[in-house]
Amino acid sequence: MQINSLEKRVTYNSCSIVLCILLMCSSVVSIADSLMINTVALEFDDNNNIVMAGLNENLQAKLTVVYSGVGLLEGRWLVAEPGSTEAQPIYRTLKLVRQNLNTKQRSFIESPELPTNRAGKYLLQFCVTNRLLDESRTEQHRLCPNEKLVAQAYYQVGGVEIDALPEVEANKN
Repeated sequence: MQINSLEKRVTYNSCSIVLCILLMCSSVVSIADSLMINTVALEFDDNNNIVMAGLNENLQAKLTVVYSGVGLLEGRWLVAEPGSTEAQPIYRTLKLVRQNLNTKQRSFIESPELPTNRAGKYLLQFCVTNRLLDESRTEQHRLCPNEKLVAQAYYQVGGVEIDALPEVEANKN
């Protein structure tokens, strides 16, 4: 804590008064400085991180964040679509996240609607991107700066749209 004083001499009706003001200043630690992410995990409705989905089916995942302290979680939802999931996946950002985490120590965040418009294998990631949690960003890790704070899940979309299946007529015999 830092203490500063200020003296001011004031004259009023031939009387001299000395005013002394003490200023007490303290450093305030930002709330975000106290957030410590322990783990992140992704899963689908069946509590698994791998799922099969139908073509154009509504699909979302759930992120579990285990942490201590309070502060702002910054991150991004990424997806690698069919044709880019083999070898070195090519990701695109689905959504950026900025969410305050309170003292619960465990929070759940729903993913945006996941793409299911093409058959094939998809790779979903959530990356914590808080600058306060990792200052050693490099261009190579621009999307996911800390590999320890990345959650992954896989899903495969089938090749036949459920609504596009031909109707089977009842046998009239």
